[in-house]
Amino acid sequence: MTQDVWKAKEEQLNRYVRLDTFPLGVNFLKKGDAFPEKTGTPSSMGIKIALCQATNIARRWGWSMGVTKDDINCIPALMGFGWREPETPDAVIDFLMSMGYFETKEAAIKTLEKMTIMEPGRFERLYISPLSRTRLEPDIVVIYGNPAQMTRLAQGYIYKRGGVVTSETNLGFTCTSEMIWPFKEGKAHLIHPGRGERILGLTQDHEMAFSLPASQLDDLIAGLEATHKAGSRYPVQSYLFFEPMQVPQFKELEKHLKP
Repeated sequence: MTQDVWKAKEEQLNRYVRLDTFPLGVNFLKKGDAFPEKTGTPSSMGIKIALCQATNIARRWGWSMGVTKDDINCIPALMGFGWREPETPDAVIDFLMSMGYFETKEAAIKTLEKMTIMEPGRFERLYISPLSRTRLEPDIVVIYGNPAQMTRLAQGYIYKRGGVVTSETNLGFTCTSEMIWPFKEGKAHLIHPGRGERILGLTQDHEMAFSLPASQLDDLIAGLEATHKAGSRYPVQSYLFFEPMQVPQFKELEKHLKP
Protein backbone atom coordinates (compact mmCIF):
# COMPACT_ATOMS: atom_id res chain seq x y z
CA MET A 1 0.00 0.00 0.00
CA THR A 2 1.11 3.56 -0.61
CA GLN A 3 1.57 6.19 2.07
CA ASP A 4 -1.64 7.85 0.87
CA VAL A 5 -3.58 4.67 1.64
CA TRP A 6 -2.36 4.60 5.25
CA LYS A 7 -3.08 8.31 5.54
CA ALA A 8 -6.66 7.63 4.46
CA LYS A 9 -6.98 4.90 7.08
CA GLU A 10 -5.78 7.30 9.77
CA GLU A 11 -8.34 9.85 8.60
CA GLN A 12 -11.10 7.24 8.86
CA LEU A 13 -10.04 6.35 12.40
CA ASN A 14 -10.12 10.01 13.35
CA ARG A 15 -13.52 10.45 11.73
CA TYR A 16 -15.12 7.78 13.89
CA VAL A 17 -13.02 7.85 17.07
CA ARG A 18 -11.57 11.41 17.13
CA LEU A 19 -8.16 10.48 18.49
CA ASP A 20 -6.02 12.92 20.46
CA THR A 21 -2.73 11.44 19.22
CA PHE A 22 -1.49 9.76 16.06
CA PRO A 23 -2.37 6.07 15.56
CA LEU A 24 0.85 4.15 15.02
CA GLY A 25 2.15 1.55 12.62
CA VAL A 26 4.85 -0.74 14.02
CA ASN A 27 7.30 -2.92 12.09
CA PHE A 28 9.55 -5.67 13.36
CA LEU A 29 12.68 -5.49 11.19
CA LYS A 30 15.18 -8.30 10.78
CA LYS A 31 18.93 -8.15 10.36
CA GLY A 32 19.81 -6.25 7.21
CA ASP A 33 16.50 -4.34 7.07
CA ALA A 34 17.29 -0.63 7.05
CA PHE A 35 15.17 2.12 8.53
CA PRO A 36 13.36 4.24 5.93
CA GLU A 37 14.48 7.78 5.22
CA LYS A 38 13.47 10.45 7.74
CA THR A 39 13.53 8.03 10.66
CA GLY A 40 14.64 9.52 13.97
CA THR A 41 16.73 7.44 16.35
CA PRO A 42 17.69 8.03 19.98
CA SER A 43 21.35 7.43 19.10
CA SER A 44 21.26 10.32 16.62
CA MET A 45 20.25 12.52 19.57
CA GLY A 46 23.04 11.15 21.74
CA ILE A 47 20.74 9.43 24.24
CA LYS A 48 19.29 6.07 25.22
CA ILE A 49 15.62 5.92 26.13
CA ALA A 50 12.86 3.56 27.23
CA LEU A 51 10.87 2.02 24.40
CA CYS A 52 7.67 3.63 25.68
CA GLN A 53 9.34 7.02 25.18
CA ALA A 54 9.85 6.23 21.49
CA THR A 55 6.19 5.23 21.20
CA ASN A 56 5.04 8.45 22.82
CA ILE A 57 7.37 10.59 20.70
CA ALA A 58 5.86 9.01 17.60
CA ARG A 59 2.24 9.45 18.66
CA ARG A 60 2.59 12.95 20.13
CA TRP A 61 5.24 14.57 17.93
CA GLY A 62 4.32 12.75 14.74
CA TRP A 63 7.87 11.49 14.23
CA SER A 64 8.85 8.18 12.69
CA MET A 65 11.11 6.51 15.24
CA GLY A 66 13.57 3.66 14.84
CA VAL A 67 15.17 1.76 17.70
CA THR A 68 17.68 -1.05 18.13
CA LYS A 69 18.95 -2.62 21.32
CA ASP A 70 21.67 0.03 21.41
CA ASP A 71 19.03 2.79 21.69
CA ILE A 72 17.20 1.31 24.69
CA ASN A 73 18.18 1.51 28.37
CA CYS A 74 15.00 -0.07 29.76
CA ILE A 75 16.23 -3.51 30.80
CA PRO A 76 12.77 -5.20 30.93
CA ALA A 77 12.10 -4.00 27.36
CA LEU A 78 15.45 -5.33 26.18
CA MET A 79 14.58 -8.74 27.60
CA GLY A 80 10.96 -8.68 26.41
CA PHE A 81 11.94 -7.96 22.81
CA GLY A 82 14.65 -10.61 22.79
CA TRP A 83 17.54 -8.16 22.58
CA ARG A 84 19.18 -9.26 25.84
CA GLU A 85 18.93 -12.53 27.74
CA PRO A 86 19.30 -13.11 31.48
CA GLU A 87 22.02 -15.54 32.51
CA THR A 88 19.46 -17.52 34.51
CA PRO A 89 15.67 -17.33 35.08
CA ASP A 90 16.40 -16.63 38.74
CA ALA A 91 17.92 -13.28 37.79
CA VAL A 92 14.54 -12.07 36.54
CA ILE A 93 12.71 -13.45 39.56
CA ASP A 94 15.17 -11.74 41.91
CA PHE A 95 14.65 -8.46 40.03
CA LEU A 96 10.87 -8.66 40.36
CA MET A 97 11.13 -9.43 44.06
CA SER A 98 13.59 -6.57 44.63
CA MET A 99 11.09 -4.18 43.00
CA GLY A 100 8.40 -5.28 45.44
CA TYR A 101 6.02 -6.48 42.74
CA PHE A 102 5.19 -9.81 44.39
CA GLU A 103 4.89 -11.34 47.83
CA THR A 104 6.47 -14.63 46.82
CA LYS A 105 8.68 -16.00 44.07
CA GLU A 106 5.90 -18.42 43.19
CA ALA A 107 3.59 -15.49 42.42
CA ALA A 108 6.28 -13.89 40.26
CA ILE A 109 6.78 -17.10 38.31
CA LYS A 110 3.03 -17.42 37.63
CA THR A 111 2.98 -13.94 36.12
CA LEU A 112 6.12 -14.46 34.03
CA GLU A 113 4.63 -17.62 32.56
CA LYS A 114 1.70 -15.55 31.24
CA MET A 115 3.81 -12.85 29.59
CA THR A 116 4.28 -12.77 25.82
CA ILE A 117 7.88 -12.08 24.82
CA MET A 118 9.88 -12.24 21.61
CA GLU A 119 12.34 -15.02 20.93
CA PRO A 120 15.99 -13.89 21.07
CA GLY A 121 17.34 -12.98 17.66
CA ARG A 122 13.99 -13.05 15.87
CA PHE A 123 14.29 -9.42 14.83
CA GLU A 124 16.89 -6.68 15.14
CA ARG A 125 15.10 -3.35 15.16
CA LEU A 126 11.74 -1.68 15.56
CA TYR A 127 10.15 1.00 13.38
CA ILE A 128 7.34 3.07 14.94
CA SER A 129 5.55 5.70 12.86
CA PRO A 130 2.27 7.58 12.63
CA LEU A 131 0.09 5.68 10.16
CA SER A 132 -0.19 8.71 7.89
CA ARG A 133 3.60 9.01 7.63
CA THR A 134 4.75 5.41 7.60
CA ARG A 135 7.05 4.36 4.78
CA LEU A 136 6.59 0.65 5.42
CA GLU A 137 3.68 -1.78 5.50
CA PRO A 138 3.05 -2.04 9.27
CA ASP A 139 2.98 -5.38 11.05
CA ILE A 140 0.70 -4.05 13.78
CA VAL A 141 -1.26 -0.90 14.57
CA VAL A 142 -1.30 0.71 18.03
CA ILE A 143 -3.99 3.26 18.93
CA TYR A 144 -4.09 5.25 22.17
CA GLY A 145 -7.22 6.82 23.61
CA ASN A 146 -9.60 7.01 26.54
CA PRO A 147 -11.85 4.14 27.67
CA ALA A 148 -14.83 5.36 25.61
CA GLN A 149 -12.68 5.41 22.47
CA MET A 150 -11.36 1.95 23.30
CA THR A 151 -14.94 0.71 23.54
CA ARG A 152 -15.70 2.04 20.07
CA LEU A 153 -12.60 0.35 18.67
CA ALA A 154 -13.62 -2.94 20.27
CA GLN A 155 -17.15 -2.57 18.88
CA GLY A 156 -15.74 -1.98 15.42
CA TYR A 157 -13.34 -4.90 15.70
CA ILE A 158 -15.94 -7.49 16.66
CA TYR A 159 -18.58 -6.27 14.17
CA LYS A 160 -17.43 -8.81 11.57
CA ARG A 161 -15.37 -11.18 13.71
CA GLY A 162 -17.63 -11.63 16.72
CA GLY A 163 -16.20 -12.73 20.04
CA VAL A 164 -14.59 -10.33 22.49
CA VAL A 165 -11.44 -8.21 22.73
CA THR A 166 -9.36 -9.34 25.68
CA SER A 167 -7.07 -7.48 28.04
CA GLU A 168 -4.41 -8.75 30.41
CA THR A 169 -3.08 -6.46 33.12
CA ASN A 170 0.02 -7.16 35.15
CA LEU A 171 2.83 -5.19 36.74
CA GLY A 172 3.83 -3.37 33.56
CA PHE A 173 5.73 -4.44 30.42
CA THR A 174 3.32 -2.31 28.40
CA CYS A 175 5.49 -2.34 25.28
CA THR A 176 5.44 -6.13 25.02
CA SER A 177 1.67 -6.28 25.55
CA GLU A 178 0.87 -3.67 22.93
CA MET A 179 3.33 -4.82 20.26
CA ILE A 180 4.39 -8.44 20.70
CA TRP A 181 1.04 -9.86 21.88
CA PRO A 182 -1.01 -8.96 18.76
CA PHE A 183 1.97 -9.81 16.52
CA LYS A 184 2.19 -13.36 17.89
CA GLU A 185 -1.47 -13.99 18.75
CA GLY A 186 -2.88 -12.52 15.54
CA LYS A 187 -5.74 -10.60 17.14
CA ALA A 188 -6.57 -7.35 18.91
CA HIS A 189 -5.58 -6.57 22.46
CA LEU A 190 -6.52 -3.88 25.01
CA ILE A 191 -3.68 -2.56 27.14
CA HIS A 192 -3.67 -0.76 30.49
CA PRO A 193 -0.34 1.13 30.53
CA GLY A 194 1.84 0.17 33.47
CA ARG A 195 4.02 2.00 35.93
CA GLY A 196 7.04 2.37 33.66
CA GLU A 197 5.14 3.84 30.72
CA ARG A 198 3.36 6.35 32.95
CA ILE A 199 6.60 7.47 34.61
CA LEU A 200 8.97 7.43 31.62
CA GLY A 201 6.67 7.56 28.60
CA LEU A 202 4.39 10.14 30.25
CA THR A 203 1.27 8.25 29.19
CA GLN A 204 -1.60 9.84 31.07
CA ASP A 205 -3.89 8.26 33.66
CA HIS A 206 -6.93 8.41 31.37
CA GLU A 207 -5.17 6.72 28.44
CA MET A 208 -5.29 3.11 27.27
CA ALA A 209 -4.07 1.43 24.11
CA PHE A 210 -5.68 -0.81 21.50
CA SER A 211 -3.44 -2.84 19.22
CA LEU A 212 -4.13 -5.25 16.38
CA PRO A 213 -2.48 -6.82 13.34
CA ALA A 214 -2.38 -4.25 10.54
CA SER A 215 -4.03 -6.77 8.21
CA GLN A 216 -7.21 -6.50 10.32
CA LEU A 217 -7.45 -2.71 10.27
CA ASP A 218 -9.78 -2.52 7.25
CA ASP A 219 -12.35 -4.75 8.95
CA LEU A 220 -12.07 -2.63 12.10
CA ILE A 221 -12.75 0.55 10.14
CA ALA A 222 -15.67 -1.08 8.33
CA GLY A 223 -17.06 -2.09 11.71
CA LEU A 224 -16.66 1.43 13.05
CA GLU A 225 -18.56 2.82 10.07
CA ALA A 226 -21.39 0.31 10.38
CA THR A 227 -21.82 0.69 14.13
CA HIS A 228 -21.60 4.48 13.78
CA LYS A 229 -24.51 4.40 11.35
CA ALA A 230 -26.40 2.20 13.81
CA GLY A 231 -26.00 4.80 16.56
CA SER A 232 -22.87 3.82 18.51
CA ARG A 233 -20.73 6.95 18.31
CA TYR A 234 -17.93 8.94 19.81
CA PRO A 235 -18.21 11.42 21.42
CA VAL A 236 -20.92 9.51 23.25
CA GLN A 237 -24.33 11.15 22.78
CA SER A 238 -25.37 12.01 26.32
CA TYR A 239 -29.16 11.94 26.68
CA LEU A 240 -30.26 15.52 27.38
CA PHE A 241 -33.95 15.59 26.46
CA PHE A 242 -35.35 15.99 29.97
CA GLU A 243 -36.57 18.84 32.16
CA PRO A 244 -34.33 19.33 35.22
CA MET A 245 -35.92 19.82 38.63
CA GLN A 246 -35.55 23.36 39.99
CA VAL A 247 -34.01 23.93 43.41
CA PRO A 248 -36.23 25.89 45.88
CA GLN A 249 -34.04 29.00 45.54
CA PHE A 250 -34.74 29.11 41.79
CA LYS A 251 -38.48 28.92 42.43
CA GLU A 252 -38.32 31.68 45.04
CA LEU A 253 -36.33 33.94 42.72
CA GLU A 254 -38.79 33.32 39.91
CA LYS A 255 -41.58 34.80 42.06
CA HIS A 256 -39.79 38.13 41.98
CA LEU A 257 -39.21 38.30 38.22
CA LYS A 258 -41.19 40.66 36.07
CA PRO A 259 -43.65 39.02 33.66
